[in-house]
Amino acid sequence: MVDSPVEEEFLWTLRNVGLDHVLLGSDYPQIGLDTTVEAFERLDLTADEKAKIRSGNAMKLFGR
Repeated sequence: MVDSPVEEEFLWTLRNVGLDHVLLGSDYPQIGLDTTVEAFERLDLTADEKAKIRSGNAMKLFGR
């Protein structure tokens, strides 16, 4: 969604769904995790928001 005409809408949706309900994933093999992470890091999210999506939410989900 980075550099997409719907990027602002995507960010709005993430925040309104609740960043506590979002995990980072890819569409492998069409889009690899490396490409996904690169695009994710360019999104206009705070460091705390990125940390939740990158690993915090998964750790919480799996009781870690």
